[in-house]
Amino acid sequence: MGVFAVDTLDLAGVEWSPDDSAIVAWDSLLEYKVLIYSPDGRCLFKYSAYESGLGVKTVGWSPCGQFLAVGSYDQSVRILNHLTWKTFAEFTHAASIRSPYNAAVFKEVDDPFQLDMSELCLSEGLSRNMRDNGTENGSEGGSRVKYAVMDVPITVPAQKPASDKPNPKQGIGMLSWSSDSHYFFTRNDNMPTVL
Repeated sequence: MGVFAVDTLDLAGVEWSPDDSAIVAWDSLLEYKVLIYSPDGRCLFKYSAYESGLGVKTVGWSPCGQFLAVGSYDQSVRILNHLTWKTFAEFTHAASIRSPYNAAVFKEVDDPFQLDMSELCLSEGLSRNMRDNGTENGSEGGSRVKYAVMDVPITVPAQKPASDKPNPKQGIGMLSWSSDSHYFFTRNDNMPTVL
């Protein structure tokens, strides 16, 4: 192990693979470049999905180390495999979901609930305190989160990124793998309420 230079214009990030067999480095948002290095500094693979446009936004290894997810400003995530470092899958966030669709779409909904505490036997001091604070008969009910299954077609709420500001809120800003490396989720920054 030593010190080595990486072939980037402006290094944005580096990350070890889970098994320590490779290091991924990626360039700033101005150039789409992902580089895979061995620990001794040899460049194993250079990857670029496209030439012009904003580049890499997020990178994440699967826990098993066999897959590398690369999230981009073009609102897509590409999955590379560890044997050839080639793309074997690409996913995008659709603006609308129509039939036929093989997944259930859930929407978070609040479900207010009331607690009827009038039947409880409480000590006199606690009961008086609750009565004074207005919570005796559930007048300060909370809410619990439920998920409703949505019918298709669905239009995904999206925000248009500001064109006059740097670092637009667009593209795959968050990704995470499941512990068994079978699943992952992504969040597109201009669709911040959808995973």
